[in-house]
Amino acid sequence: MSLRYKCIVLDHDDTTVNSTPKVHYLSYQQFMKKYRPTDRIIKLENISFEWRECYKKYTPIMFNGFWEFLKEFKRRGGIICICSHGLKQVIEDFYQNYNEGKIIPDSIYGYDSKHPEYCKPFTFPIEDILHKFHLQKKDVVVIDDLSHGLIMAKKSGVDSIGTVYGEGHDLIKPKITAISKKVVSSVEELKNYILLDEDH
Repeated sequence: MSLRYKCIVLDHDDTTVNSTPKVHYLSYQQFMKKYRPTDRIIKLENISFEWRECYKKYTPIMFNGFWEFLKEFKRRGGIICICSHGLKQVIEDFYQNYNEGKIIPDSIYGYDSKHPEYCKPFTFPIEDILHKFHLQKKDVVVIDDLSHGLIMAKKSGVDSIGTVYGEGHDLIKPKITAISKKVVSSVEELKNYILLDEDH
């Protein structure tokens, strides 16, 4: 199989989809204008959070080239899992509706306030993936733009790739670099690292 890893464990927001500037920050601005009109609005580079309602109104799109990367990874037999602090249902709905649901993740781990231990930075998602898909640790890589996923990878003994191509990531690049096995600055760089030459 011409893949560096058999399974990718993807973060959703700002790793796969360009959601903070297009959804979260926009919703934050609207909230501030409505409820705190006299307060100073924090710059995009200094804020990152997730609201379900904004997803219903403003559907984010994948970073340029990411869909093609996932499609080729899947074509080569790769396993796609999602581990996000977003809600599982929101992510399921996103993939069901994105490009007519042509790619559906093999497993999704979202945040559950009743069971936070089932999501990053805890190791449950990786342990479950290894068991469910009969994989070894060398077969799995976590791809994330923030520390929780990368910490989960380190605690689980699997590789990690930090992504810094999202807007506002210059501020956190040193931290991401310090805790990742590899850091990529573009989707193309990520794609070329994961998808090996067919004759490899």
